[in-house]
Amino acid sequence: MTYALELGEAKGPFTVETELLYQPMNYRWVENLRKVHGTTPNDEAERFLRLHAETPNRPAVIAQDTSEEGGTLKNPAKPFVLEVATK
Repeated sequence: MTYALELGEAKGPFTVETELLYQPMNYRWVENLRKVHGTTPNDEAERFLRLHAETPNRPAVIAQDTSEEGGTLKNPAKPFVLEVATK
């Protein structure tokens, strides 16, 4: 992945910390199940929604990286664009 950040007048060096997160349960999917369960209740959905409500929905960190880079002039109209490529 490559990130391009507009830094305006800021001067480097810059430290960029990145994390790749995995969210095991998508919020929208659970809310859709809750809506369907409201119109067509069943024991399995009831049990799942109860367990989901009791479990913290924290993402898992899959990878992390830290990079220190200097600002570079990539486009005169938008000076100091920092590009960091993750490993």
